[in-house]
Amino acid sequence: MKKPADWCSVAASIAALGGRWKPLILYELSLSPVRFNELWRRIPDASHQVLANHLRQLEKDGVIIRTVRGTNPLHVEYSLSAFGEEALPALRLLDKWGKLFLERSKTSRVVVKTKSEESAAPPLTVND
Repeated sequence: MKKPADWCSVAASIAALGGRWKPLILYELSLSPVRFNELWRRIPDASHQVLANHLRQLEKDGVIIRTVRGTNPLHVEYSLSAFGEEALPALRLLDKWGKLFLERSKTSRVVVKTKSEESAAPPLTVND
């Protein structure tokens, strides 16, 4: 059976660019080319390993370019490829929608729950 990413363009986009850190990586690289440690400082909640894995995946998919300069020590810099720049309009739309969502959350007191919080049993109450 085919996976949705094999036939659905939305699923393919999410598979390539989705997840917790890839959109943030693309956002940071849209501002300027960046070295690994600087990127890690800008996205402090991402572990070193996860960030490295996402960068490898994005490079493999042709979304970013890894440039190595110098000999000792190596100077490795990441930047968006021309193909990766094609995703920027979608990121801008997500940014715009995210700002609306945050503003709505403030005014309507919408509480965003994680999946585990939603599935947790309600607290027991004792009737007097």
